Amino acid sequence: MTTETRTAVFESLFEPVYVVLTFELLDDAGRMRCNYSVRSHTPLPVSALLRAQAVWHSWVSAIVGGALPPLPQGWRVKDGEQEGATSRTPDHLH
Repeated sequence: MTTETRTAVFESLFEPVYVVLTFELLDDAGRMRCNYSVRSHTPLPVSALLRAQAVWHSWVSAIVGGALPPLPQGWRVKDGEQEGATSRTPDHLH
């Protein structure tokens, strides 16, 4: 099996914050891992980063629950980024 990873970058329309979401397919049964990180181009108060983290935690939780919610309000796919860019690495078990 190959490992399939998809990464998407989203930016806030209201604050200089962006989120990097990485989805990794773990096995042939469809189990996945999702990691996200909240980042900023400039120093921000912790409260601003925590607000963004709460929004995306809720969004990722909805996906884990089986829903496909729209993007959180005030967020968009970052310009110039490939939404769903795929990279494959060989499985070390073969």
